[in-house]
Amino acid sequence: LNTILTTLTTHGITTITAQPPTLEQLFMRHYTARPADADRRAAEAAR
Repeated sequence: LNTILTTLTTHGITTITAQPPTLEQLFMRHYTARPADADRRAAEAAR
């Protein structure tokens, strides 16, 4: 991590801001099925 931060500062980047996901984003990520997830669940259910 130190190497990355040193490299960023040599390129003029002095601040990094990160925001945690909102509650809505967390729920949507959890409850929205992606096609690969749906295929995996269907294969597991068929066993």
